[in-house]
Amino acid sequence: MATYGTEQGGYYGGGGGGGLQPPAGGNPYAYQPQPTTSYPPPQGQYPPPQGQYLPDQQWAPSSPPPKEFGAPGGGEYYEESPLQPAEKFQPASGYRDFAFYIAFVVHLLAAGAIFGIGWFTFASGKGADNSEGKIINEDDLDKTTTFHIFLTAAVCAAVAALSAGLWLVMFKYFARQLIYLSIGFSVLFTAAIAVFSFIYGNIWAGVIFAIFAVISALFFWLWRSRIPFAVEMLKTVSVLVQNYPGTTTVAFASLILQFGWFVFWSVAIFLVQQYTPVLAYVLSIYLLFSFYWVSQVIKNVVHVTAAGVFASWYFLHGTVGVPPNPTLGSFKRATTTSFGSICFGSLIVALLRTLRMIFRSFRQNSDNIAIVILAFIGECIVACLDQLLEYFNQYAYAQIAIYGKSYCRAAKDTWHLVHSHGIQAIINDNIIGSVLSMACLASAVVTGVLGGAMIYALEDDYYIPVGIICGLIGFVMVMQVLEIVESAVTTIFVCFAEEPEALQRNSPELYHKFQTTYGNICDFLV
Repeated sequence: MATYGTEQGGYYGGGGGGGLQPPAGGNPYAYQPQPTTSYPPPQGQYPPPQGQYLPDQQWAPSSPPPKEFGAPGGGEYYEESPLQPAEKFQPASGYRDFAFYIAFVVHLLAAGAIFGIGWFTFASGKGADNSEGKIINEDDLDKTTTFHIFLTAAVCAAVAALSAGLWLVMFKYFARQLIYLSIGFSVLFTAAIAVFSFIYGNIWAGVIFAIFAVISALFFWLWRSRIPFAVEMLKTVSVLVQNYPGTTTVAFASLILQFGWFVFWSVAIFLVQQYTPVLAYVLSIYLLFSFYWVSQVIKNVVHVTAAGVFASWYFLHGTVGVPPNPTLGSFKRATTTSFGSICFGSLIVALLRTLRMIFRSFRQNSDNIAIVILAFIGECIVACLDQLLEYFNQYAYAQIAIYGKSYCRAAKDTWHLVHSHGIQAIINDNIIGSVLSMACLASAVVTGVLGGAMIYALEDDYYIPVGIICGLIGFVMVMQVLEIVESAVTTIFVCFAEEPEALQRNSPELYHKFQTTYGNICDFLV
């Protein structure tokens, strides 16, 4: 049986800058044989949070988990490269990518200044009547109706939170069935869209979606031998997420920040519309960029936090003297020493998405056919780059979480990682994402229908907009929790490329699936 950690164990991970200390000799793993990789695993004992070196001794079972979230820890973390063994566990000097940390703070101050000046200008004037075009006009809502809407949203939010936990349990016990169902769903869904497109006379759309359906079916056939591996991976990470509840706590807390930021941004966008058209356009572009940057930073802080926690299970579960709460330590690093690196990677994505929206605006609003064509081409190119970078960043941020690297160093090592030892085959075969997408969509449908039905029973009105809002609530809340699952998968991939033998100690079943599925591709598997 695999052994899974709990919220006590861990990585490089108590409070402060928390992390691994330099090795002191000896073998940290009690099993045999020794690894055959070209970069040996870290040798020696890891010290307790106080940072003292320990004499060589056998690993003992970890201490019982703490009762409260946020137990203290300590220590400094050390940088490690998967390709340069001599540089493993070198001390990290200060904050990584600190210039981007400062740039992010300055950009937030600028957004706050735009909001403050706009609010002052608006308060000193009459303001514009912006009631037209609203889905729900607040003048038509009495207090009872407003209460019913908020009650419905609250009930749907609770249902979404419960469904997220239910999905984790289902991943553990019905992983195989859900994977087959998700792949079949993707094929049938695209085929259904193709059929409806043909029925309503949209031939080109029908042809495109029919091709997508055929490609999806082909991939299903080609990937059928990889499904047992995906099943074991999904079971493993679902147990890990349940055993480290601090990660989901951080995920739900990030929803509050995201909501607050969205409200702030929406009001700021409204306030800048009172200026001249040119100034309003420029400020709107800046606020759009700011929206993307902050949203990405919040999302990636959650990912880096989770990656650090799951790395603790992978490398140090069951060791002596580990910090009592890896979630707190990982979160502290993500918001301090590694925050600049997160801002750096998020900045690139924000720039691409802002540029994409500008191209889309030109494409939709221009009457010049040449501009429309060029904007369409530009939007396609930027969209492809955005998707590739988003995928690539998942693994770069895992490197940042595990080893405390700068963003450029993490990106470079990630590039080498996915092109060495056949690890790109493992990453390319990751079909768990289809299961997570299906879970999010199913939860959105359930909460949307529930919200619409509740408000229809209470008010006999507003059921369409309220249903849409409740569906979005369900989708976002479940997605935020299940992104922790994706973070766990990404982290295990990165750690496995580093030290596959550590997985043999913690999860023999998953290690065996790696070995049987990819043993003929990855040269570090024996």
